[in-house]
Amino acid sequence: MKKVQVKLLILIVLILAVSTAGCKNVQQPIVFKNAYPILETMTLEDKVYQMMVISASEVKDDSINFGGIVYFKKDIGTIAETQAKLEAAKSGKKIPPLLAVDEEGGRVSRLKDLYPELGYEPLPPMAEITDDGTKTGQTLADVLNKVGFNTDFAPVADVGQDSEAIGNRAFSTDPEIASEKVTNVVKALASRNIISSLKHFPGHGSALADTHEGMSITEKSREGFETVDFLPFEAGIKAGADMIMTAHITAPSLDPESVPATFSKPILTDILRGQLGFEGVIITDALGMGAVAEMGAEGCIKAIEAGVDILLMPVDYTAAKDAIIEAVNSGRISEERINESVLRILKMKEKHGLI
Repeated sequence: MKKVQVKLLILIVLILAVSTAGCKNVQQPIVFKNAYPILETMTLEDKVYQMMVISASEVKDDSINFGGIVYFKKDIGTIAETQAKLEAAKSGKKIPPLLAVDEEGGRVSRLKDLYPELGYEPLPPMAEITDDGTKTGQTLADVLNKVGFNTDFAPVADVGQDSEAIGNRAFSTDPEIASEKVTNVVKALASRNIISSLKHFPGHGSALADTHEGMSITEKSREGFETVDFLPFEAGIKAGADMIMTAHITAPSLDPESVPATFSKPILTDILRGQLGFEGVIITDALGMGAVAEMGAEGCIKAIEAGVDILLMPVDYTAAKDAIIEAVNSGRISEERINESVLRILKMKEKHGLI
């Protein structure tokens, strides 16, 4: 009997040893110590402003603690000038902002003129890169880190290059190739602590018109989205993408109401969160673009109702703030819904050491 007990004990020890060894490669959940206490101290106005990323040229009141600031080529000077500008933007802020830039490579490169001084060749369009995305992502992250940015509105996860707005910004017309490169860019950015943002969900590749100019409709079937367009987004989510940016395209197969994806609860809440399992931050594309600009402050409310966490460049951020607060006070939007978004934003910032 004793021999049986000894053998049983040895077996249990071996099982535990194997289980422990296997757990070494399991990523431990992040324990958030700062996000929750900060949320508890915020006023409703604080929360609403935290849900906005505005352009650097629109910052008129340094006392407002916006969720983030996005910089364009006109805002970029020398390396030293840009570094000083970014330091000033976060100085004195209780919650440091996302310091964001559209740095994809190719024709969407706000920092292109700084690459040589930093010891890099400017990146070609993503359709022309020859690596698997790792080296490209590392270059992007190194440049951003050296200048002082913490957020990149990249990589593009759209499939196909016929769209006027996307073209060679997309990695490939093949969803598997695009998925691989999206995965590796996201991982490379994360390895250097840069916040990433996949764009433009649910996939802009088949919507030919440019949403910067006006409405863009795609007649692609739901099956077409699920077997092509969604794949790079699913890959990016699995790789740990922090944010996903919405497209202003209209996709009737995904939402019969035929509203732009930015305002579509079936697309953002049911599909992106429910079907694809994305738990990170959903950010709109710029709200001043032709396809949605006329919605104004009401568009900001509809985006939040659809599931958006961050409003990118609302046309009038003061009017948007007032409208959202009024929507909460009237009961149209609950403050709990606002808290959900702000908590996602704060957790993302804590994950990357900003708070």
